[in-house]
Amino acid sequence: MTQTTRRRNARGEGERLRQELIRAASQLLESLPGEESLSLRAVARQAGVSAPSVYLHFADKGELVGAVLATRFAELDRAMAAAADRAASPEAELWERCAAYVGYAEQHPGNYRVMFAAVPSGDRPDEAAPGAEMVRRLGRLAIRCGATGDPLEVGTVLWCGLHGIVTLPESKPLFPWPGRELLLRRLIACVTG
Repeated sequence: MTQTTRRRNARGEGERLRQELIRAASQLLESLPGEESLSLRAVARQAGVSAPSVYLHFADKGELVGAVLATRFAELDRAMAAAADRAASPEAELWERCAAYVGYAEQHPGNYRVMFAAVPSGDRPDEAAPGAEMVRRLGRLAIRCGATGDPLEVGTVLWCGLHGIVTLPESKPLFPWPGRELLLRRLIACVTG
């Protein structure tokens, strides 16, 4: 791994270093076999700072991994929201959000893999975990389109289907998969009734 040359932040620009550390950790996680292979020293090296600098922003590796996950899920959520801006109805919005989810995974495979390979530490309730609000938002929208049930439950079913549409063809490439658009339409129809 190569160390990057980095210009020192001016006083008061600590948030910039925090974002650089998150970006460095995310880049490393894309290439490592798992988060257990990630070290704070490697993150510091990748960001071009001393190892103690990491501790100014993150208490431990688990906290840094949590920040990576929160950043990536927020990025995905923004991509879904931007796609939904084009929608004229709840049904069109649900389609656009689901298609944007799959599109994000295709366009950012490393980031997507990190989102599901890394696990933050801590005792935070699952409902506050990165991605939970995105899932609830999908569930509320699906309910507006005819689904019944709790928004987190409905959204989780959609999320499981979307994740399957993204990952199953990669793990089973010889299976005669229908096109992704057809799978998306069937998934949405099954969830919304």
